[in-house]
Amino acid sequence: MAKNELKIGTTLSMMTIIVSSVIQILYTPLYIKYLGPGDYGINSLVQSIIGYISILNLGLGNTMLRYTTKYRAEGKIEEEKSLNGMFLMIFSILMAIAFIIGVYIYFNIEKFFKVSFTIEELKKTKAVFTILVLNVIISFPMGIFSTNLTSKEKFIYQRGIKLITIILNPIVGAILMIHGFGLIAVTASTVCFALISYLFDMIYAFKLGTS
Repeated sequence: MAKNELKIGTTLSMMTIIVSSVIQILYTPLYIKYLGPGDYGINSLVQSIIGYISILNLGLGNTMLRYTTKYRAEGKIEEEKSLNGMFLMIFSILMAIAFIIGVYIYFNIEKFFKVSFTIEELKKTKAVFTILVLNVIISFPMGIFSTNLTSKEKFIYQRGIKLITIILNPIVGAILMIHGFGLIAVTASTVCFALISYLFDMIYAFKLGTS
């Protein structure tokens, strides 16, 4: 069963990479056509800033996965529970730090980009940044559930969810753009998919008895 799980999970991962590449090629021209190069530039800029904030993770998810797997293999249930509690505290601290950094950047966006952006573009940049930074902040503690599912080798579920998200996200985004919705709506839809994935991870982790 574990081998089948890994095989199917690997296949789904490969499909995800292929589908993601194809969608990227098709979606980018559509994005620029309906939202314009200005909004595309705003999104790229904000995404790069969010990427730097995400670095706060420091690869702790992999560390947690390593020790969770080790304790589970050794049957050290209490140690595993303590580990989850410790990482929950660490990720909560990182979440607070990300929030503080996010607030600082938000209130200084106008100062940073007022030379190159119009007032309307600055407003849009702040809105998109707010949506995406909230997603990053929430992702820190929610990553615990994803890590626990990986340690339990639930590859089919995880890769399946990722593949479904990668397919549905641009479809919904394209529908919104074609019907006249702007960058903020498209960004919000992307974050909604992420939040739904977090929720599914949490529910499934608890169902499996993750502490």
